[in-house]
Parts: sequence; C-alpha cells; structure tokens
Amino acid sequence: MTIAEKVNLSHPGTQDTNSMTVYLFREGVFWIAYEQSAWAVSQVKQLKPTRKLVKAVGCDVVSVGFPDSALDTVAKHFENVEKVANRVTMKTQKPANMESFEAWRAEINIRHTTAPAISQNEISGTSLTSNVAIVEKIRSFNLSNKTPMECMIFLNQLKSECLTV
Repeated sequence: MTIAEKVNLSHPGTQDTNSMTVYLFREGVFWIAYEQSAWAVSQVKQLKPTRKLVKAVGCDVVSVGFPDSALDTVAKHFENVEKVANRVTMKTQKPANMESFEAWRAEINIRHTTAPAISQNEISGTSLTSNVAIVEKIRSFNLSNKTPMECMIFLNQLKSECLTV
C-alpha cells in the first residue's frame, strides 16, 4: 500500500456521525497512523507527531508511530478492533472533532529532510586545495561497491583529514 493510499484512508471522508474509523499501518516493527487517525491515537497515548512534506501525496502529512509491543495498550481505547495482515482498523467511541484536529495539526512544525547548509565561516579556515582534494576523494569513492563498515571507515578518514587541515 502506498503512502498516498494510507493517507487517503486516514481522512474521514464520509464517516458516520457516531464514530470515526482509525487506521494503523505496520511498518517494520512499528504501527504508524496518519492524519486524523494519528490525531485519534494521540488522544489516548502520548506520542510525538511528525509533520513532513510527502511528494507522493503533494502536501505535508502528520503521522505518529509506536512499537508493536504497545498495540494492545492503544487498541483497548477503541472499539471493533480488526487486525488484518499489516493493517489495524478500529472505531472511536465518538465522531471526529475536525476543529480539534485542525488545531492540533497546526501546532506541529514541518520537519525538513534537507541537510543544513554549511556556512562560509565553517569552511573559511581550510585551504581551497585541501577542500578540492577531499571532494575528489568523495567523488572517486564507489559507494555502491562498499560495505557499511567500509563507508564508516572512509567517513572517519575524511573527518580526520578535515580536522588536520
């Protein structure tokens, strides 16, 4: 199931007026809830929500997650719990309050996944030739043919070179 399908399921759409359907999706050893489902789960278990831009969906998405070992603790707060393969469907005891959801969602900061920029002050203490040599080493390092340990060793060597420059 794609992220777009998971998010679409997690929007209430045509929910009945007496309850709200909550969807949890298994991802590895964690259960993840998106959007309104994330809000509903966070009402019964204190979790840190994440809000990030998802290109496949075309907007920012809020999610919460918890380990598989906590599923029973969360599920006991809901009704009609159904577990099928990698998805759990549950019902709340009352309908979704969209105003509360929107207020909760607005308080969550968007997490940016880009690396922080290096300031000119951070690189001004190094010589241009040593920077070029380090960049060339990075370019010539064939990452696809290396083990994670070899990559860590290479990174440590680069770090040592940067500290001695």
